[in-house]
Amino acid sequence: MALPPLNYVPVSELDSVNNLLLSIGQSPVNTLSVPGVKDVSIAQMILHDTSREVQSKGWSYNVDTAYPMPRDVDGTIPIPANALQVVPDDGTYVERARKLYDTGNRTFTVGVDAKVTAEVTWFLAYEDLPQIARKYIERRAGRLFQAQIVGSQILHQFNLQMESEAAAEHDRYQLRSRTTNFFSSPAAINRIYNRR
Repeated sequence: MALPPLNYVPVSELDSVNNLLLSIGQSPVNTLSVPGVKDVSIAQMILHDTSREVQSKGWSYNVDTAYPMPRDVDGTIPIPANALQVVPDDGTYVERARKLYDTGNRTFTVGVDAKVTAEVTWFLAYEDLPQIARKYIERRAGRLFQAQIVGSQILHQFNLQMESEAAAEHDRYQLRSRTTNFFSSPAAINRIYNRR
């Protein structure tokens, strides 16, 4: 039997779901739309939830700083649908009801000249993430998936080790991709080291 050709591109969502299925002894699938195979939809849901959890911590690849927050026609500033976290640069604004709220004036409405910027943490599609992030998310999701479906302590320890290695690689990537140090940005360094 001939082996399938090697795929030299970053893992896709389908690849990761198949790796989760293989971790519990299930056969891989050709598509994520497989009727009647409950494990596929569970694996995809856990992968999606894990991706949201990991990305919500804010990394170099999914955070924009000084991002302009445009005013809507009704005078409010809506939070973009795929924003996981919005931290306005002006401390008088906070997120409330998926809009920015001006705590100083106690209103959602801002003036026409208001130029509000914020640090925005985005929830990116799986294929938009760098390979290193996909691998970390896949390993973390694999541990959770196996724990929910099989519950084997031996597999749990094995998956935990693989997740730890992927997390270390992911953290190294962060340190290389951000130009921060302990003296110029201790808060940023603290965020990197206190992710889990």
